[in-house]
Amino acid sequence: LLLLSWIFGEILLGDEGMELLAPLLQHLTSLASFALLYNKIGFEGLNILASVLHHLTFLTSLNLSWNKLGVDEMILLAPAMKYLTSLSSLSLDGNKLEDEGIS
Repeated sequence: LLLLSWIFGEILLGDEGMELLAPLLQHLTSLASFALLYNKIGFEGLNILASVLHHLTFLTSLNLSWNKLGVDEMILLAPAMKYLTSLSSLSLDGNKLEDEGIS
C-alpha cells in the first residue's frame, strides 16, 4: 500500500484506537510522514505503536504532540527508534516530558 503522509489530528484515537490502527501500519512501509497529534495516546497506545515502528523504515517525520506521553512512554519508544534510520523530525510538544524523558 503506497501512502506517503498520514495525519490523525484531534480525533481522540486513544490507546484503543492504536490497537485498531496497528495492523494497518504494518503494511504502510512507504509512509514518510505520520502525525498522531491530539489523540490522547498514553502508555498502552505508544507500546502498540512502538511494536510496529520497525515496519516504517522510510519514516522521516513522526509527530506525537499533545498526547498523554511522559517518561515511561519515552522509555518504550527509545528502543524502537533504532529502526527509524530516515527519521529527521520527531515532535513531542505538549506532552508531560521531563528532562530525563528526552535526554
